[in-house]
Amino acid sequence: PERLAIAVSKQIAAGALAIEANDVEKAERMDSEFHQALVHAADNPLLSQAYQGITHKLDAIRHRLPADLARMRRAVEQHRRIVDLIVMGRMNDANGELVSHLKTVQILAVQLLSNAEGLVGQGRRGRSK
Repeated sequence: PERLAIAVSKQIAAGALAIEANDVEKAERMDSEFHQALVHAADNPLLSQAYQGITHKLDAIRHRLPADLARMRRAVEQHRRIVDLIVMGRMNDANGELVSHLKTVQILAVQLLSNAEGLVGQGRRGRSK
């Protein structure tokens, strides 16, 4: 657990400082780097390989989410809480927080896709000339 905390502390701190500076772009970069560092810290070749296979898809989803400082603040807070719970050996609570974090992202992604489908379904008729 301590190794994990050390591996991701820089990204959590940099994300929090980026939010304080109202720098959404940097906060989003730190979010992506946090996830990469977390996977790397697990030192699990199968997890690393699986993550590498979906990284570009995750980045595409993250890139399409709204540039929202409040959303990034919540993400940093959840990341910090997940790591805190792991360090304290509260794995069930950490798992619950992780599931909550993933559900939040899932909801945002579904909303994004629903909005995109609505725009596609409108076609040119939905646009003003």
